[in-house]
Amino acid sequence: MHLPFEDEILLAYSKEALLRILRLGMTMPFLGALVRFRANYTPRRVDDLEAASDSTVVEATSYFGTLKRVYTVQGWAGLYQGIVPSIAEVVLDFIMFFLSIRLAPLMPSVQILPFHLRNLWGLIPFLLLYLLFAAVPVALHVVRVRAIVTRYRLRTLNLGTALRVLLSSAERRNPLRLYQLPGVVFATLLSSIILTTTSLGCLIFFPASTRPAPGQTPIVYPLGIVAVLTVLLTPLEVMRVRLSLQRAGETPATQQRETAAVPEPVESKSETEESPLLAHNVEQEVIQAGTEQPPYTSLRDCARKILEEEGGGALYRGWWITALILFPMFSSLWI
Repeated sequence: MHLPFEDEILLAYSKEALLRILRLGMTMPFLGALVRFRANYTPRRVDDLEAASDSTVVEATSYFGTLKRVYTVQGWAGLYQGIVPSIAEVVLDFIMFFLSIRLAPLMPSVQILPFHLRNLWGLIPFLLLYLLFAAVPVALHVVRVRAIVTRYRLRTLNLGTALRVLLSSAERRNPLRLYQLPGVVFATLLSSIILTTTSLGCLIFFPASTRPAPGQTPIVYPLGIVAVLTVLLTPLEVMRVRLSLQRAGETPATQQRETAAVPEPVESKSETEESPLLAHNVEQEVIQAGTEQPPYTSLRDCARKILEEEGGGALYRGWWITALILFPMFSSLWI
């Protein structure tokens, strides 16, 4: 039975979404280590971090050092921390994709375009809607980053306690405050625009009819595109992580009250009435998130402070992982 084109796309995307969820069983430890690696605050002057231990500064300054430290400090449970919001993020992304596909045909077609571009016009409404919907999962992304970085063991069935740990009181009263975090929405949309326009540009300027046979295209083409995208997207991903850790409505004074409202965790295998929160390790932190430093006020301010305090290398943490993720997406156009 032949399905309509839109249904074929939805079926393929639903299969891919299911595979992404299943792959989290293998990739979550590595993705979590990447988030922590990018979140780790490592100023050039180590003495600026009064609470930082030497082991944290040394071991968490590389990706594999961070991965090792997560396992050493938090064990297997720490490696899979944040998997529930990661699954929810995939599901929400599929919902946004579904809405984009279904709403795109409602937009009028344009007959003034050249014939060879008319089919591509059908993609334009979908891409515009998808970019619009790209901002919707921002709140879930913020929760996912915080769930990965937190020292607490969060239980899915104890949602109230988890939200009290992950969100400030202002964010719990008004979840829309998550969208007002400086730079997070802008960085998300900018990343989506860069990736989407690049993909669309490849379809327009390198149509399938003009491509050489598989295996005959120099690998320099996809490598060049991936290299440029890696340079552009990696700093945005690093800054998205840093900005997501900032809590809306918190000042140094309110941060102390928020901290006092959350009971001290205990290191135990069972919860107690006195402290419903558990810590993976009450004595050691995996990273230094730098939340006690002056907050970033914008995406530009975040980039400036990272460059001044930690150097340009901090903006490109995990760049090779970004490149590995991008390469299959664009190599398939030629190889």
